[in-house]
Amino acid sequence: MLSEPDGFVAAQLNAANPRWNDSVDQRRRRRDHVAAFMAKSHTLLDDFDTTGNYTACIHALKQLEKHYGMTFPFRPHNNPEANSG
Repeated sequence: MLSEPDGFVAAQLNAANPRWNDSVDQRRRRRDHVAAFMAKSHTLLDDFDTTGNYTACIHALKQLEKHYGMTFPFRPHNNPEANSG
């Protein structure tokens, strides 16, 4: 498999959940759900890079994860300098 075993792609397509068990519309909705979650999560990290407000970022990420029923695989570092390229 060309994805991480615990990654969001592997969760969607694996031996226990093959593509052919879902309709094209179901796959599209799931893909859009994951894409929206990842985009919103990355936006929160971008905001953190700008503001440096670690507490607000973690709080917003936890609420987003709860809302989407997913876990974002990246966390900001408490030190804003660690996040800058």
